[in-house]
Amino acid sequence: IFFRQAKMTEVEAEPQPTFGDFSFGAGGGQPEPNAADDVEEEAETLKSYKALGAARRITVSAEVYNATSETETFKPVRHEKNPVDTAALFKVLEPHYLFKHLEDRELDNLVASMEPKKYNTGDSLCAGSAETAGGDNSLFHVIMEGDVEVQDMKGATLKTITKNDTCGATEMMYSQPRTEDYVARTAVRTFCITRSIYQRIMHSTFIRKRAMYCEFLANVKFLEGLSRPDMVQLADCLEPKKFKESETMIHCDSPPDYMYVIVEGTVKVVGRDDDGNKIDVCEFGRGDIVGEMEFLHDHNTVADVVAKSDEVRTARLERKHFEMCMGSLKDLLKSSRQADPVFSYYNKKRAGAETKGDQPKDPEKGFVIDVTSNRLPYTYAGQVKSLMKEGEDRVTLNALGRAAETAISTANRLKDGKLVVFKKIGTHLSARGVAGICIVMDKTPEFDELVKEAEARDAAAKETKAQESDAAEEKPSEAKGSEDKEPEAKAEEGTESKDA
Repeated sequence: IFFRQAKMTEVEAEPQPTFGDFSFGAGGGQPEPNAADDVEEEAETLKSYKALGAARRITVSAEVYNATSETETFKPVRHEKNPVDTAALFKVLEPHYLFKHLEDRELDNLVASMEPKKYNTGDSLCAGSAETAGGDNSLFHVIMEGDVEVQDMKGATLKTITKNDTCGATEMMYSQPRTEDYVARTAVRTFCITRSIYQRIMHSTFIRKRAMYCEFLANVKFLEGLSRPDMVQLADCLEPKKFKESETMIHCDSPPDYMYVIVEGTVKVVGRDDDGNKIDVCEFGRGDIVGEMEFLHDHNTVADVVAKSDEVRTARLERKHFEMCMGSLKDLLKSSRQADPVFSYYNKKRAGAETKGDQPKDPEKGFVIDVTSNRLPYTYAGQVKSLMKEGEDRVTLNALGRAAETAISTANRLKDGKLVVFKKIGTHLSARGVAGICIVMDKTPEFDELVKEAEARDAAAKETKAQESDAAEEKPSEAKGSEDKEPEAKAEEGTESKDA
C-alpha cells in the first residue's frame, strides 16, 4: 500500500521524461483510471485494521533472556551491609512470592547484590538514573526507613507503605509502562535491585538447581520410569527446606503435607511400639525419600522423622504436586515398598491399623481405587471383584484425564455382568485443572451367586482344556508307536525273504 501511494504521489508531483509515446513511471502507458480510488480504499482498510488492533488487550510479558550463556560467568556485585539490615532483608524476602523458592545460600547472594538508596521528601523512587537502565520501572525496593505514598499516574494517593514493605515487584518483572508511582512522604532509605540483576541471579539459579535436581532424581530407583519431561516437571515442583539437628520434619499421627527428598544430611525414623513408647526404626540419607507412603495410602503419618545431622537440606513436594507428577508411578512405588525390608515397620503398623479399623473410610465412597491409563479395564474389574468377595460392599473408581476411559470401561464391564449397580457418578477438576471422574459402585444382592457360577464355569473350562491337552498328547504317542511298529514289521519281512 505504501509503495503504491508513494508511486502515485511521485507520478503526480514530478513530470516524467518522455520519448515519443513512451513515458517513464507509467509502464509504457497511461495509469489505470481507478488506481487512485484503489489506493484510497486500501488506506481506509489499513486504518480500520489499526483501530481494531487498538481495542485489543495489551499483552504483558518479559523480554527474552538467555540465562544459560551467563550461568557460568555471571558474578553479582556485592554491596556491604550491616548485620541488622541483612537480617531485616532476609525476614522480608524469605516469604515473598518472588523469592520463597530460594535457599538461604541463594538468598544470601540476592541480598548481597541489593544496592542502598536514599530519597528525600517528594522524590520519586521510580525516577531512576542512567545506571539503572532507565530506572522508571526496573527497580524493586525494600523499604528500611520512612514512609512512601503509592500514587496513580494522575497523582492521587492510593495507599501508604512503610518499613519492611516492598514496591516495584511487578514493574521489575515485566518491561511495561508504569501504572503506579512511589513518592517519598518522608526521608526514605531503601535497598533495591534492578531487573537485569534479578534476571541473572534468579534464572541462573533455577537453571543450576533444575540440573542438580534432575541429576539427583535420576539416581532414585523407583523414578526410573519417569520420562525426561516428567522428571523436569517434578524437579520444578520441588521446594527447598532446611532443618537443624533434632528438628522434627514429620510428626507422628498427623495429616501428611509434604514428601521430602533428602539432599544433604541424615534423618532418623522414630516409631512407636505396642505400648506407645518411642523406638528408633531406621535412618535415611542422601538420595532417600520420606513421607511418600502416607501420600500413597492416604492416612496419617505412623512415625516421627527427625533431623540427625547438624544440618539437613531437603527438597519437599506438596501433595497436589505429588498426585500430578507421580500418579503413573504410584502402583510401582507401592509394590517396591511392600517388598523392601526397610519398610517392615511401616507395613506392620499399617496392617495392624487396618485390622483394628484405625483407618476410617468415607462411607460415601467405600474403598477407593485410583485408576491409571497404563492398566487395562479387566485388571481393575478383577480387583473390584476381589475386594467385594472379601467383604467390601462399596468401591469407588477415581480417575483423571485419559484414565477416565479405563474407569468407565471397568464400571460398564462390572455392571453388564450384574455384579454392581451405580450409586453415584460425578465429575471434578484436579488442582491442576485436569478433568476427572468418580464412579461409586455397590455390590448387587446376587453378586456372590454370580461369582460362584463364574468360578464354576472357569473351573469346568480349565478341566475341559486340560483333558483336551492330555488327549492331544496321547495322539502323537500312539502315532509314534505305530511308526515304530512299521520298521519292525518290514525288518521281519526282509528276514523271512532272506531265509527263503
